[in-house]
Amino acid sequence: MHRYTFPKSADAYVLLDLYFANHVWNPEDKTQYAWIKIVDDQTVIGWRITKGWSENRYSAFALRFSKPFKSSMLYDTNHPAAHPDFSNTPGLRPELSSDHIKAVFHFDTTEGETLLAKIALSPVSPRNALANLEQEVPHWNFDEVRQQARKLWNDELSKITIKADKTVERIFYSALYHSMLAPVLHEDVNGETRGLDFEIHTTDTFNNYTIFSLWDTFRTAHPLATIIHPQRTTDFVRSMLAHYDQSSYKMLPVWELNHNETFCMIGYHAVPVAVDAWFKGLAGVDGRRLLKACVQTASNRDYQHLGEYMDRGYIAIDTTGEAPSKTLECAYDDWCIARLAKALGDEAVYQKFSQRSANYLNVWDEKTKFFRARKQDGSFLEPFDPRAVERKGSHRDYTEGNGWQWLWFVPHDTKRLFELIGGPDAAARRLDEMFALDSQLVGQVGDVTGLIGQYAHGNEPSHHTIYLYAVAGQPWKTQEKVRRICRDFYTDKRDGLIGNEDCGQMSAWYVMSALGFYPLNPVGGIYVLGAPMVERAEIRLADGRRFVISAVNLSEQNLYVQSVSLNGRPLNQVWITHNDVIKGGELVFTMGPQPNKAWAKDGPPVPMTDGK
Repeated sequence: MHRYTFPKSADAYVLLDLYFANHVWNPEDKTQYAWIKIVDDQTVIGWRITKGWSENRYSAFALRFSKPFKSSMLYDTNHPAAHPDFSNTPGLRPELSSDHIKAVFHFDTTEGETLLAKIALSPVSPRNALANLEQEVPHWNFDEVRQQARKLWNDELSKITIKADKTVERIFYSALYHSMLAPVLHEDVNGETRGLDFEIHTTDTFNNYTIFSLWDTFRTAHPLATIIHPQRTTDFVRSMLAHYDQSSYKMLPVWELNHNETFCMIGYHAVPVAVDAWFKGLAGVDGRRLLKACVQTASNRDYQHLGEYMDRGYIAIDTTGEAPSKTLECAYDDWCIARLAKALGDEAVYQKFSQRSANYLNVWDEKTKFFRARKQDGSFLEPFDPRAVERKGSHRDYTEGNGWQWLWFVPHDTKRLFELIGGPDAAARRLDEMFALDSQLVGQVGDVTGLIGQYAHGNEPSHHTIYLYAVAGQPWKTQEKVRRICRDFYTDKRDGLIGNEDCGQMSAWYVMSALGFYPLNPVGGIYVLGAPMVERAEIRLADGRRFVISAVNLSEQNLYVQSVSLNGRPLNQVWITHNDVIKGGELVFTMGPQPNKAWAKDGPPVPMTDGK
């Protein structure tokens, strides 16, 4: 609902622009075609198909004003539309179709008069948009709509309540809000939606969602949703399975946007999101059906050179760019499939994908101890500079990053990664080296921002990296880096994010890190402990349960963990489980000004990091 306040005028007007698209962000965004119809002197309906990131996005709308307009004019390519033969009166043409439509609605207004407009959208039809409008906001009370929206958001944001200073509080709730902005509901009040096949489907058993930025959000945003949005998580997975059913490629979504598959970014990260939900009892689908969809997605030989990956064991840089990154991410997704197959007792699939999950080893260079771009003949591409984000001619060895940032992406087998580097102590020293380097990059990639040395917090591949210190037996370095990143890279200013939000991933990292635990491996329900940024937090769970996090003696100086207890029991390990959280209880951190290097020194290793 919009509210416009006008002066006294005989020529007050509202402009409806169906041509406008996000040209500033992407010059290729454009309206391919549109249609508009004036139903009566208060109601307008229409649709348009836009092209941009989403190749064929269909959006229908219904618009209704709170008072009749005295006249209207439809424009095509910035010229008044030709009038039909049955009328010589300007502006009475009731409909128009074009790729460049604008409409103007004129009103007489008194001084300070308010004009209201209700606008509803639909992925299906103008008729459905009109039904959405009439059912969702049947009245004309603008303040009531605003109050309802405020209450809905307060209810959602109150799923986590915190005690912290005002600055941290503003940053935290801004981040929590951002983490909830996608995916979005993509269906009408009658349950109809437009599918990937552009057919109209009815979703009787779940709410259909769109905007799955999975290369980003599988890392933290979706694991966070399994805690505070369990029902939405079920709907997410069912939406992904619907996408699979409608896909001519028979694939789960890669980067889905408004009933379109963009195939943006790399990997097939619907797999970890759905598998994690299944292990947490939130998938809402049969496990064997899910396994079949995962296997088929990971077996499409034509997708991002997967055939080459399956045949050779890695993707070669002389057949496609960003090859080592693609190999690393496919290997992780394959581990997720193997784990699901093992749980379901499918030994053949388990063995096949377990073997594939070790393919990251095929791009490891023992000489430089980096994952590197490898050619079809087995040789590594030369010359090599681990700081390079691109080569001459805009060629990239890695996806939005360099050798330093991609060195650490083996979340399912950090044990073997550490062995390749020389052991946990050597891995910790390598992390130290990365953070101590200067922040000069070779080449330019806009998304590589938020640098500490060669660590890049402004982009997703680095997001788990600081938690590897805890896995390597030096959790105090994780604690120090959490404080530094939360303090320096997240603010309550307008430019308060150090990088691309990417549909909530950047902010979800802050939410979980500020609470004191993080999903280093996003599948399996293991959270590595860091250090909280809030004195107290209470997570509201299902069935009235609460999970409380307390940070005793937390201050600007007291940033190191001295000890941890879970439900009154001393915790001598650097991890907790998803079940520890959702069954409710209390996690207490005692903080101090110096590292306690003895805490958790002899504790059990972090599960889900040994490749099994």
